[in-house]
Amino acid sequence: MKHKNSNRGVSFLIFQLIAILGILATGVFLLYVIWQSVGTDGTVTAEHYLELLLKTPEYWVFFWNSFKISLLILGGTLAVALIGAFVLYRYRFRGSNLLFGLLVLLMLMPYQVLMLPQLLMIHKFQLFNHLAGVILPNIFSSFGIVLLLQYMKKIPYESVEAAQVDGAGDILIFGKVVLPLIKEGVITLAILNLVDTWNLVEQPQNILTDSRLYPLSISFSKYETSSIEALSAGNLIFLLPIILLFFMGKDYLVNGISNTVVKK
Repeated sequence: MKHKNSNRGVSFLIFQLIAILGILATGVFLLYVIWQSVGTDGTVTAEHYLELLLKTPEYWVFFWNSFKISLLILGGTLAVALIGAFVLYRYRFRGSNLLFGLLVLLMLMPYQVLMLPQLLMIHKFQLFNHLAGVILPNIFSSFGIVLLLQYMKKIPYESVEAAQVDGAGDILIFGKVVLPLIKEGVITLAILNLVDTWNLVEQPQNILTDSRLYPLSISFSKYETSSIEALSAGNLIFLLPIILLFFMGKDYLVNGISNTVVKK
């Protein structure tokens, strides 16, 4: 027993060391980018930010594209995930377990595997070089359904049956019984979805050809500038919404992920 405990202690120390090294490496890189964005010949200045925000109107176009893509994907993802998870939770039909397994399998597939079928569908519906070609495939995400279903499985089904006996329909059961109890899961999904879609790279690159439609995540590679300081300032402004989102919802995010384990 003592031998096992000592092994666990050593493993935990190694894990802590790796985590600390990772945090330090990330911190050093971030500090370097910050210094590059405010430093010119050893002096601290905000001219790179002012130039980017006040004299580069295309930056705001890219920023608005990212904002629009992320919000539209978020709204569609929440709608699809809530409806899909509720159907699987509410109705115990034959093949529901198989369908859930397929959703998990689809969730585990990388984008590179799904890229060709998605591009073929986008081509068929003539959505190339349209924001809809980026937005629609990302709305139908199996991850959201799987995540919210784990929360719904924690709701005693007797509560649903009691509401049904009282004459409540599916819409009322969903709005009054299910939705309030999975609020934490919905917020968790929203945060993860926004972080993911704000950083989209491959889909916009494969689908969009008009630079006016580019999101910020791919616009930096198109900048024709030799100023590393301006690029550093742009990168930090790009990171700012995600950093703020994390600090605003970190409690929901940590609790939400830890509470997705369903006890049998």
